[in-house]
Amino acid sequence: MCAYRSLLGRTGTRTNRESQHNRQRRVMTAQVLTALLSATDRLIKPYAHSLINVFLPKARDPQPVVSRHMIESIGLLGSVAGEDLVPFVDEILPLFINALQDPQASNKKKEATLRALSQVCAHTGSVVDPLIQYPELFGVFRKFLVGDKVGIEMKRKVLQAMGVLGALDPYTRKVRFCPTCRGH
Repeated sequence: MCAYRSLLGRTGTRTNRESQHNRQRRVMTAQVLTALLSATDRLIKPYAHSLINVFLPKARDPQPVVSRHMIESIGLLGSVAGEDLVPFVDEILPLFINALQDPQASNKKKEATLRALSQVCAHTGSVVDPLIQYPELFGVFRKFLVGDKVGIEMKRKVLQAMGVLGALDPYTRKVRFCPTCRGH
């Protein structure tokens, strides 16, 4: 356990210190962290706060592969840590929404983001509330479902994320998000 904690600490610290010039090393570190999380999920829970503080800044990395792996890691951490990530949901969800709206983001990154969104929301109990707090999610989901450039697998991930987030009463949505509709 001590060796695991030491490795985790070194990897997290190395991720924070990696320079812009050493892109390959940053990618490798991100891949190692993602693999480490998926292989040792039960051992990760005590380190959830420390890890999320490493993952959030790196999920905004300009290098797409690094940010994708960090987003995947956030999803895996959400599956493991569950309620321990509740204080970070307000930082995580805008990150996911920005990744989904990014026109330069690859389909792999968007699929990873949708999967991570489902994992985090399902395991933190953040259902329906994200649809109310972030009404742009409806537009993002709609864009994926209606778009011709999006494959069937991406549409499945969108439907899965919508299913996890739950249904919002249409009347509540209309009253809340349509200012001209309130009097009717």
